[in-house]
Amino acid sequence: MLPKVCEDLIFEYLEQLNNFTDLPSKKAVARLISYSNSHVLDCLGNVLRMTQSEVAHLHYRLVIERDFFFHFNLGLAGRAKLLFVLNRAIFNNFHCSSLVWMFVRRKPSLLEYRDYAKMFWESLLCSTIIKLRQ
Repeated sequence: MLPKVCEDLIFEYLEQLNNFTDLPSKKAVARLISYSNSHVLDCLGNVLRMTQSEVAHLHYRLVIERDFFFHFNLGLAGRAKLLFVLNRAIFNNFHCSSLVWMFVRRKPSLLEYRDYAKMFWESLLCSTIIKLRQ
């Protein structure tokens, strides 16, 4: 028999190894983030009252060109409305809610892993909410 301390250490190591092997593939997470980004763009277009062609152009720049730089100014009412819409998206949109669950609510959180955390912080949902809160 091993001492209790050694057994605890072995079981803790096995649990961490188990958690690591249960991680989703980065490709699947990137696809989920892409779907979430599309929904956030639709929400943004709705709040800013953009035409469908303008929103489609933003989708094109984000998905095809992998280039997205968009500058907009919102007043206090616009910020509140966009935060409200994004909050509803987290509860009502499958992709946004799955993204939040995987990175915030899940134990162990994917934020504990550097590559996954980088993906989350660069997602449009996270970066938009952070910018609106500043």
